[in-house]
Amino acid sequence: MKGTLVLQVLNIRSSFLRNQSEPAGDVPDTVQFWVTSDSAWRIRTYAIDHDIHVYQLGYKEIPGEPVEWLREDSQKHFETEIATEHTLALEDVQDEAEVKRVFEAVGLAPRLEVADIGVCFWKPDEADYRTQSTPKWA
Repeated sequence: MKGTLVLQVLNIRSSFLRNQSEPAGDVPDTVQFWVTSDSAWRIRTYAIDHDIHVYQLGYKEIPGEPVEWLREDSQKHFETEIATEHTLALEDVQDEAEVKRVFEAVGLAPRLEVADIGVCFWKPDEADYRTQSTPKWA
């Protein structure tokens, strides 16, 4: 599977369930976008309780070039929380050597999770990320 991961590592760690936020420490929250030739997904991880929200976006409704538009739109909403940002192009997410090379090139551990539903996301740590809460917009 080929795609581009827009990864925004935040300077906070939070819990959606507890409505709590604090400085990131070792494990930060993230905002991510997985974009392929025919789909786009928004992924938000919450570090305190390893919660994850995954939302498939209406690909045809994205104006212009999807990767750049999603990156810029997210920057507007998380401008003060984004610590680092990376745009990672992956030719084959199943190729462990490629995943390692791409992530290590930007100083990140190659913890790419490939979900059965066709979305990929980076895990800030080795914990199991799973949906534990439901946002109002879902």
